[in-house]
Amino acid sequence: MKKYFNKKILLLFISLFYFLVVISSSLIIFFTTELISNLQSHNQTKVNLYIILITVFVVIFIISSFMNLLWKNKWNYYINLNLNNDVINKISTLTSLEVEKNDQGKYLSWIKFRIPEIRKLVFNMLFSTTLNFLTNLITLILLFIVSWKLSLIGLSILFMSFILPIFLSVIAGSIHNKFNKEQEKIMSLFTNVFKGFEMLFYLGKEEKILLFIDNLILRLIKSIDKKQSKVIFIELLSSSVQQLSNTLFLFLIGYFILFLNEPISSLFVLPSLFLNFSINLREFLFLLQNVISYKTYIKEFSNYSLPNNNFEKIQINEIRFENLSFKYNEDYVFKDFNFTFLKNKKYAIIGKSGSGKSTLIKILLKQINNYEGNIYINNKNLKEIHTNDLINSLTFLDTSENLFYDSIYNNITLWEENQFEKAINSLEKADLKDLDINLTIDENQNLSTGQKQKINFARFFYRNHNTLITDESFSNIDKDSVKRILSNLKETLLINITHNIVDSSLYDEVINIERN
Repeated sequence: MKKYFNKKILLLFISLFYFLVVISSSLIIFFTTELISNLQSHNQTKVNLYIILITVFVVIFIISSFMNLLWKNKWNYYINLNLNNDVINKISTLTSLEVEKNDQGKYLSWIKFRIPEIRKLVFNMLFSTTLNFLTNLITLILLFIVSWKLSLIGLSILFMSFILPIFLSVIAGSIHNKFNKEQEKIMSLFTNVFKGFEMLFYLGKEEKILLFIDNLILRLIKSIDKKQSKVIFIELLSSSVQQLSNTLFLFLIGYFILFLNEPISSLFVLPSLFLNFSINLREFLFLLQNVISYKTYIKEFSNYSLPNNNFEKIQINEIRFENLSFKYNEDYVFKDFNFTFLKNKKYAIIGKSGSGKSTLIKILLKQINNYEGNIYINNKNLKEIHTNDLINSLTFLDTSENLFYDSIYNNITLWEENQFEKAINSLEKADLKDLDINLTIDENQNLSTGQKQKINFARFFYRNHNTLITDESFSNIDKDSVKRILSNLKETLLINITHNIVDSSLYDEVINIERN
């Protein structure tokens, strides 16, 4: 969390102008008190002096407030930038299995809700609450100058009235944290529903899916109402206790003025000073509540390690599986799988759904680590190979399209410059020679699913890895194109997970994982 406060000069300017705001506002109140007292004594010289001083400090207050807001907005931008970077970096370091396990709803909630909430409710308030300590100190000094007796009584009432709100803030923070988790679960359900909407629409089940969405929305509303109503009740109870203490203090001021000869200016000054003090303490309680709600998120956002860019590219000659087994809930998905995949050869892995084809690939890609047996790449155990080195040495393609709203060229090269000849050659190998490389992909661009999958293959040809692993990535490509693409994989170790083999003669070996 320290890195969010690295802009020391920026924070210094904010502190300086905030200090001027606090000093000027406090002195305006103090000199207003003195002005009222001198109006009673008809001391015109002092009256004129205090009017001038009040005017000067009002101008200082306005200018300082504007400058404080200006610099604070710059700091907000810096905080927002760092929070966004942390979240994106955190998500980028996750494996596809982790993303699949949590679903996108969690990460959409992070970006859409958690980032602005944390920036506003934690960092902004943390800084302002820290600076408010200075406000409270100056306020206390002014209170004791005006009336030390009333100040002691008022402070006693104030602190007693904040014991219950502190306890209530802890409870409210815990409730709000539970609401955030519930929100993420519902967002995940929404993303799952939208993924399957097209299929259900063509099956004529759109009414059922709409009813399901309505139920999800109703569930979200009930969750919001239930938890937010508890928080609102706690807030009202906390505010009522503080309002009661302020009212009691106001009556005490009146009593002291009427019966104990306190100056009448106390009636104008002390309530406003104590209100300021009360607001600052209230902000502290709100901050406490927010820190409890969001501390786990801040910790999770920052808990990542960016990969080292000095990757080693492995020229894969063979991939050897020895007695590989994997079980789920005590049942083996596959057991004692043994096979050696050699460079420049093409392999198809077949088997019914649930037989472990995709699981085998996830193990090879180091997305699953709790397996039995060993995997060797060029006689080196997979567990000893850094994940980044592995990913930099092969290409994995599945049915995902993974296209950016940009030109075909940039989608293939991933924004490398001056590589048009290489990119065009990659398109031809992916059987897309008629596709305009300068065409821009957008939401209105009518590319077929097969064309989009071919662009993924064009990326592979552009990267020129000698190993390609595919999981149903030929599923939406016509048979003739599949043959042409496979014929261009001459110096490639291909491992293709598939339910449907176009032509078994195109492969050096077809492996049925259920029989192995």
